Amino acid sequence: MAAAVPLRQPRQAPRADWDRFLALHITTVIDLRYPWEIDGRGRIPEHHSFRYYNLSIEHRPYDQSQLNPDLEVASYLADRYLKVAYDGADEIRQALDVIAAADGQVAFHCASGKDRTGLLSALVLGRLGVSEDDIVNDFARTGLATERLIAECMRTIPTASWSGPASGRRRPRSCVASWPNWLRATDPCGATLPDSSTSTTPW
Repeated sequence: MAAAVPLRQPRQAPRADWDRFLALHITTVIDLRYPWEIDGRGRIPEHHSFRYYNLSIEHRPYDQSQLNPDLEVASYLADRYLKVAYDGADEIRQALDVIAAADGQVAFHCASGKDRTGLLSALVLGRLGVSEDDIVNDFARTGLATERLIAECMRTIPTASWSGPASGRRRPRSCVASWPNWLRATDPCGATLPDSSTSTTPW
């Protein structure tokens, strides 16, 4: 089973969180962040129980908090995610290959566990034949944590501010509603996953 696990500021994770993570018996961790993000915020500590891969799927960074307040969020994010899928096709293919070859549970994450993690989750679910509604509903759940993530950003980065669209604080269902058909109609990665026993589960 593949588990989508957001590991924010891993060097500062409380001992209880680390013990909880190890108790999941994860054998593979895929970090989807840029190397400079890892340099600034740290990575999950090394441990003999899992292999670690850094596969940065996004090639053009952007700051959602500083977008035009009048931006139509759903279409903007949908376009962004498709660009990430094509820009990062090699890294996404590697990630899918790693997931397919894993001999146990897999955790993949980015900085907040919504955009890049959500894209890879949608790709995994789509290739396993999960229904369009279930993929969209799974993605939409990331909005439940957005307010908390923004508050955490404001607290940990004194200079941070949010001037972007208010609706950008949540991921509209419509920004991912077109993904399933696109995933079935195109093959940006070419990887083959095993059977439908694989699932994505937020921790």
